[in-house]
Amino acid sequence: MSSYKQLEPFFDEPARLQIRNDFSSKCVLCKEHLKPGEGHCVPLLNAHKTYLKCLKGFYTKLSMPRDARNGLYACQLCAHNWLMGTDDKRGLAAFIPCEPLMVYALHALNLASDVDEASRSQTLDELFYDLANDPDATPERRKAAPFLYCYQLFPVRAKPSTSNLDSPVLSVHPSPLTYIKEGDSVDGSRSGSDDAQPVKGLNTYCIIEHDSNTGTATSKRMSLYRQLVCEDNDAVTTLWRLPMRAPGLFFGYADAAVASKSSNPAFMRLHFKMRFGRGLPVGYRMQGVPSDDKAFA
Repeated sequence: MSSYKQLEPFFDEPARLQIRNDFSSKCVLCKEHLKPGEGHCVPLLNAHKTYLKCLKGFYTKLSMPRDARNGLYACQLCAHNWLMGTDDKRGLAAFIPCEPLMVYALHALNLASDVDEASRSQTLDELFYDLANDPDATPERRKAAPFLYCYQLFPVRAKPSTSNLDSPVLSVHPSPLTYIKEGDSVDGSRSGSDDAQPVKGLNTYCIIEHDSNTGTATSKRMSLYRQLVCEDNDAVTTLWRLPMRAPGLFFGYADAAVASKSSNPAFMRLHFKMRFGRGLPVGYRMQGVPSDDKAFA
């Protein structure tokens, strides 16, 4: 890990401007609109350890840590308290692909295990790009497609069982919301929060959309360790849709940052399958990417 002082100049000025533009000058987490100079750029591939996780896990082929595509845009509070890890302090949380996407990735990898080496060595990015390009081909794709580029906050550390401290609470500024029940297929259209309401039943998700031009803006509050919130007698999980960044980067960042992965069984299953369940030869390496020393040179 690095210090805040080292992470702040991680990107050059053109990259910082691109990152700000990619996120429409809003914090990726709390959605506060930030004036020029107020935002902080948070690198996902922030260290050799994270890069090696991505290579060994076949998460992504993005190999340019200083590129704008590697950066998130956040307010100071969210950057320093929630997302950035340093030498002497861990961030509170990391984004991970939501559970419906991880279930789909496991399904796709199981299918690939009986095919050729090229299919078995697909990255997590390639699995989801393929889903985006052909979302209606199978029932599994139709179930997963509404959740493309959706991420859930994953606590970096499990909550101590003896802790009397309140769970950290995040307040999200008014944003367009979409409610989806897992298992429902959609036709690709999105409804804004002016007509989107929780769908009765289990596994309902509230997606905070990146696009600010649709729907009525609604604010939210959520607790890091109690993310299932009751809305109209339904348990609702909050997700963030972030289509401007590669899914594998988030998974690699979480793999490197999270101390206790056992609290999320879906994460553990996909992590194990990506690393060890592909049926590839021992010592097989991802093709066409530089070593970590060259990437960070």
